[in-house]
Amino acid sequence: MVSKGREYETCLRNLLREFPKLLGDKATLQCQSLIVIPLKSEPEPDFAILKNRDDNYF
Repeated sequence: MVSKGREYETCLRNLLREFPKLLGDKATLQCQSLIVIPLKSEPEPDFAILKNRDDNYF
């Protein structure tokens, strides 16, 4: 896998700093972790905004 670079990391840090201010407790933020979607696919997006769930996606 190719290195993501300084620009990528800076953008990700900015998102992780700003999104909590905008979303508060309305959503769950997740960074570089897999998500489960239909058809047994588990992609690992760089950043995801997830609907809050009681099971915290466990």
